[in-house]
Amino acid sequence: MKKRLLIVMVAFALIAGFYGWAGAQTATKEDAMAMVERAGKLIEEKGDAALAAISDPKGEFINRKKALYVFVYDENIVVVAHPYLHELIGQCLKGKPDDQGRMFRDEIVGKALTKGSGWTEYSYQKPIESAEGEVLYQTKYKKNTYGKLFKYGDKKYIVCSGTYE
Repeated sequence: MKKRLLIVMVAFALIAGFYGWAGAQTATKEDAMAMVERAGKLIEEKGDAALAAISDPKGEFINRKKALYVFVYDENIVVVAHPYLHELIGQCLKGKPDDQGRMFRDEIVGKALTKGSGWTEYSYQKPIESAEGEVLYQTKYKKNTYGKLFKYGDKKYIVCSGTYE
């Protein structure tokens, strides 16, 4: 009886420890919004000069443990900053859908330009890192992204960050 109780207690401790660790690794909507605000403030202060800092894969606008990062579009849905996918910088992604046909980028930018900010849900690959620090991608996850409009002079920037479910 004591042995069975000990096994149950150890199993419970392991499960509780796993869920505590996993929970600590999950980004919240508040985390995403705070990161957007920090990046947006930098853009309001420096304009295009802020984009290099936002795109820095080792910078303050990326949290690898939480798969949380900032990316930025201009008003024409051109990627102007991204810390994981540098190959997207300079590309116009207007009208490019997710795997379910949703034009989520158009939606993110549209909400920011018309309402100032908003959340958009879509399907996207979740980045993970190998033990060697190489960025890998898992299968598609549901992602909920917050986009907010910031300005510097006459330029508009839609600063985004999202959480994976």
